[in-house]
Amino acid sequence: MIWVAWRQARTGGYGLLAVTAAFTALALLERNHEMAGMTRSLSIYLSLFVGVLLGAPLLAQEFEHGTHRMVWTQGVTRGRWLAGRCVVALAAGLVATAAVHAAVITVAEGGRPDILPYPLGSLGTTGLTPYARAVWMVLLGLLAGALIRRTVGAVAVTAGGWMATQLLLDAGLPRWLPRGWRDDFWAVQLGTAGLLVGLSALALVGTLIALGLRPVLPGRRPRIALVRAARVGSG
Repeated sequence: MIWVAWRQARTGGYGLLAVTAAFTALALLERNHEMAGMTRSLSIYLSLFVGVLLGAPLLAQEFEHGTHRMVWTQGVTRGRWLAGRCVVALAAGLVATAAVHAAVITVAEGGRPDILPYPLGSLGTTGLTPYARAVWMVLLGLLAGALIRRTVGAVAVTAGGWMATQLLLDAGLPRWLPRGWRDDFWAVQLGTAGLLVGLSALALVGTLIALGLRPVLPGRRPRIALVRAARVGSG
C-alpha cells in the first residue's frame, strides 16, 4: 500500500523536491551574499507547499477519479488505505522540512544575519514548530480532501488553513506572549508545537469520521467485540 500511495503522490513529491532544492540553492547563495535572512524568512512557505502538493490532493484525487472504490473492493480496509497515504505524505513532508531546516541552520552558522525583526522572529522557522506545522498541514489537507473530495477545493481550503496558521504564529501569538519570550524560547516552542499537534490530531479524527471510520477510544472495546463476547458467553 505504501508503494501504491507513493506512485499516486509522486507528482506532488517531485514538486516538493523541486521546492526543497530551491530553498537549498537560496541558502547557498545567501551564505555567500548579504541577503539579510532571506532563506529563513521564506522557509515559512514550505509548509504551504507540503499541504497543497502532498496533503490536499492525496485523498481528493482518489475520490475525484473514483480509484478508491477499486482499492476498497480488493480486500484493503479503509484504515489500511488511509494509513499508507498518511505515512507517505508525512514522511515526505518531514524529510523536506528537515532539509530546509538544515539549510537555514547552515546559513546561520555561516555568520549571516538570520534573526528577523519582531514579531516574525524565529518562532515559526526554527526548533520544533516547522515539523509540527508540516504535520498539521498534511493532515489538514487530508481532512479537506476527505470532506470536499475535489482537488481544487481541497487545495483552496488547505491554503486558507495555512494563512490562518501564519496569522496565529506570526501576528496573534507573539502579542499574547511577554516581551521577553525569546528568553524562554524552547518553552514557547513546546507550547506552539503542542498546539499544532493537537490540531493535527483533531484533523486526523475528522478524516476518520469522514471516511466512515469511528476512532476507538482507549479503554473502550468495539461494539462488535462485545457482541461476540456475549454470544460466546451465552453458548
